Amino acid sequence: MRRQVSFWVTVADLWTRFLLVAVPAACAFAAAVASAAPADGERWAAVGLIAGYRTFASPLELEGEFAIGARVSLGLSDRVTIMIDGAHADPTRRTSGKVSSFGDIRALVSYRLRERGVRPYILAGLGGQILNFHDAPASASAIVAAGLGAEITLSPEWLAIFEGAADFYRGRFVTYSSTGQELSSTNREMYATGIFSAGLLYRF
Repeated sequence: MRRQVSFWVTVADLWTRFLLVAVPAACAFAAAVASAAPADGERWAAVGLIAGYRTFASPLELEGEFAIGARVSLGLSDRVTIMIDGAHADPTRRTSGKVSSFGDIRALVSYRLRERGVRPYILAGLGGQILNFHDAPASASAIVAAGLGAEITLSPEWLAIFEGAADFYRGRFVTYSSTGQELSSTNREMYATGIFSAGLLYRF
């Protein structure tokens, strides 16, 4: 007899595993960067909201969707900043029309290419993401993030940021029957979740 597992218990278990791996990894990554960065400028901290458009790997059959999140930043020097952020989106399946839930958390480091005016930067980091489907089992995976951005000082306290990034992960895609039986699956391959975002941060 097949054992039935509550959908919400499954999602809670995935979130627990996700946070147990992603949060320590994010903190360790940020601490390593902080200890290695030169303190050649005034240090600062900032918090704020980020929002944008999230895209998904084509095999997932998910529409691109608006995403919103939050970010905490620590400026270690005039050029180096470490950040931890998280975002949420509710993309819709093209095949079934059902809404899914997406969430991620990342630890990032950025390096400014300029110190004045509009300041372009490159960013990279680690983290994790979870996809909660309402017509298939939920899944979670580790990610490696990379992207480009630009930062503008609006006032001594406020910063505006604009970014384009991709979160790379390895995964396989499984096709299920209407009764939940696995019909087929692909080999594990590299995929990416993309995001184009803007944010407003308060610096103190």
